[in-house]
Amino acid sequence: MLKLRPFAGAAVAVGLCIAGATTGAVEAPMFEAASCGFWVPAHERATCGYVTVPERHDQPASRQIKLFTAVLHAIDEDPQSDPVIYLTGGPGETAFAEDSAADWWWFSEPYRQQRDFIVFDQRGVGGSLPSLNCPELEAVALQVARVPVGLAQLRAAEIEATIACRNRLRTAGVDLAAYTTSQSASDVVALAGIMGAERFNLMAISYGTRVALTVMRRHAQSVRLAVLDSPYPPGVFDLVERPRLTARVFRQLFQDCGDDLLCAAAFPDLERGFLRTVAALEADPISPAAPVEPAPMTMIDGRRLVDGFAAAFLDLNDIRTLPAMFAAAGEGSLSPLRRWSAAPTFGSEALSEGMRLSVECRENVPFSDLVVLAKRQRDYAPYGGSAGTEPEWTLCDHWNVDAEDPSFHEPVMAGVPTLLITGTYDPITPPEWAYRQADAMRNAAVLEVVHASHGVIADVPCVEVAVAAFLEEPGRDVGIFCPRRLARPQFYTQP
Repeated sequence: MLKLRPFAGAAVAVGLCIAGATTGAVEAPMFEAASCGFWVPAHERATCGYVTVPERHDQPASRQIKLFTAVLHAIDEDPQSDPVIYLTGGPGETAFAEDSAADWWWFSEPYRQQRDFIVFDQRGVGGSLPSLNCPELEAVALQVARVPVGLAQLRAAEIEATIACRNRLRTAGVDLAAYTTSQSASDVVALAGIMGAERFNLMAISYGTRVALTVMRRHAQSVRLAVLDSPYPPGVFDLVERPRLTARVFRQLFQDCGDDLLCAAAFPDLERGFLRTVAALEADPISPAAPVEPAPMTMIDGRRLVDGFAAAFLDLNDIRTLPAMFAAAGEGSLSPLRRWSAAPTFGSEALSEGMRLSVECRENVPFSDLVVLAKRQRDYAPYGGSAGTEPEWTLCDHWNVDAEDPSFHEPVMAGVPTLLITGTYDPITPPEWAYRQADAMRNAAVLEVVHASHGVIADVPCVEVAVAAFLEEPGRDVGIFCPRRLARPQFYTQP
């Protein structure tokens, strides 16, 4: 028997690791020890393995699936009994990517002083079993990287690959309709119970915040507090919001550059110049100076210019250089754009494509309307980019999962002490979503960091301090740790 510290009395069965899910007829161990597969420093301790949960929590007799889980143990020898459970973004992103798994040690250290920190791959993702990866779609992406094709040909190949992946998973017994936010939320509660934690703290980013909010809606009594970084609450639909969200960050940048003496002097006509460049490239696309690996660009038009620079808003260091790059693009220099611009393919080795489709095709696409999107593209032109050609609009027709119950998108009104963290420059989950969610709750506060973007905690040191303070004392005013300073980025005037 294995006891996972600090959950005193939480005995969990240990068995051999197996390669896939088990049927409901087989009584699977609740926890199976496994190698962590990532670096564990000599002075640290971790327990890793597979937590077994039902594929459908509303049908306990359904087959069992396995969640790869890592417990990074508290530094204190006598820790608190309520762990921190971290929910990563996505949907479909692994928590243990090769280039980031070891980062959990430095990221979690401020929160592991007195509590265990639990990270796991959500169902269908990464090391969890079964995997909903679609190598069929990844093969399409690799082929397009070698031999670029037109959008219509790309989507046709992706449809064929999506159908092949769907059929393969179904033949293997996977219930695609069970890979949802609601089921993932039930996984969190089941995982905590298996670990022996009657109460726990939630920390989440981006899509993970939607899972966390669903936990809070249904199991508020089990949640001591929640920290939501870049909130993505139910009831918002990014597929149709893309043009407005993109326009918002571009206009914020133009305003901040205009308010900065050095930036305004270096780029006195920044917005009009950028719009002229977009219009010129839309009328007469050009080829970049050199190919880009692994996804070469063949032609850059106005939409691709907007898409490429919109991606740069995800990083503060890139935001600082954007005015200079806009100006350079106006003079025909598109080399900086190559870093963010890639073929619009869906397949990726870093993504569980099947999990993303199961979530998006259930919760997002059925509640989104191409007619509404077209209006938003007109209203916020030219910032719509390629929003109307996102893969989900086409591929969901072939994944064959039903739409979520509309009640899923009702506001979450839990009274759990909650800190919502947002960055003014976030192009994906804007600050207004954080404030909207906070307004629906009885015990929530928003920390907006004016010069930050998506994923604030890991990028802004004062936010890390504020979160650690909130974890120890939920009623504390964390604004004293991270005041609203640096009202705009410190822009570079050279590319």
